[in-house]
Amino acid sequence: MISKAQVQALAAGDAWLEKGANLLVFGPPGVGKSHLAAALGLALIENGWRVLFARTTDLVQKLQVARRDLAL
Repeated sequence: MISKAQVQALAAGDAWLEKGANLLVFGPPGVGKSHLAAALGLALIENGWRVLFARTTDLVQKLQVARRDLAL
């Protein structure tokens, strides 16, 4: 569960993005993870931040290729 205050803090982005942190969203199907991530991404873009929205499977595949190519 995430509170409105937590969502607003994440949307501001200042504290956690300046530290170079990432945001990973976990949970069962149908609880709104993608909607929350998209809304946060849009808010961050509107505040001047760059955003990468990717599926876990895509990230794992990229890591596997980098490992194979010794480019991690």
